[in-house]
Amino acid sequence: MVSELSLPEFEAGLSASLTCKRNFACFATFAGEIIGALRGSRLRVQLLEDFSTIGKDSVLSGELQVLVLATMQELPPREQNEVARWLRALRKVHPGLVCIATIGAHENGGPGMTNFLRRQFWFATRGPKRACGALRLPKRAAFTVHPAVHRYVLDVLVHIRMHRLLDHSQAGGASSSSAEDVLDLCRWLCSANHPEKTFVTPDDVQQACAWYFPMHLDVIRLPQQEASVLYGTSMKFAEDLLIGLRTFLKKTGTVDNPLLLETLIVQEVLGKVVPAI
Repeated sequence: MVSELSLPEFEAGLSASLTCKRNFACFATFAGEIIGALRGSRLRVQLLEDFSTIGKDSVLSGELQVLVLATMQELPPREQNEVARWLRALRKVHPGLVCIATIGAHENGGPGMTNFLRRQFWFATRGPKRACGALRLPKRAAFTVHPAVHRYVLDVLVHIRMHRLLDHSQAGGASSSSAEDVLDLCRWLCSANHPEKTFVTPDDVQQACAWYFPMHLDVIRLPQQEASVLYGTSMKFAEDLLIGLRTFLKKTGTVDNPLLLETLIVQEVLGKVVPAI
């Protein structure tokens, strides 16, 4: 059983992304780990390491199904945004192509990517633990989303945007497309976990939020980003809060989940928001 504080497994992320034709990110030491895991999957895979070639027509070879992107964390923000724009254009030309971003634990926390680049990927998974065999993808079916369940998703978004440890100037990382992204993931979870049902449940929403949001959250990194400073809270207090968080994460260890703090924030929000009945 996967812990609530763990990132989803690589195989689950691959299955979801291939079914829904979405990109996702994977925490791995290097892109070769992902390439090695995909060798037995019977998928047509290519590795892209040189991002200076992304504007050329010949960057993709043949009828690809999966494009593995090497680590982009060392790229300057401007170049990361250029990659993001290229991925958006690529989606229009190759709508069935799935791109997998290789990311590692960043020294400042989070995935180390610009907001624009992060939004090109659905969610983040753990690194592959074993080779992937031929995947049996669940069939996409129409699942009913009751208005109360939709409202539950929106309530979660509002609480995330208001969370004290998230950057309010960036809406906490919950963008305008987050609700539909979460609902897409809910529908896939329905088809994978209980295809006999025809509707999305609050449990599906909670699991989808736990998978989706950790990669997208904008955690405050500087004392002046703490919202209460605007209303008179001492900058020293905000700084002590951040130091305490960093100390906690160092003692806890984030080897199994580099997005542990973000995951804890999501779990706290899910514990506060009353699920749809």
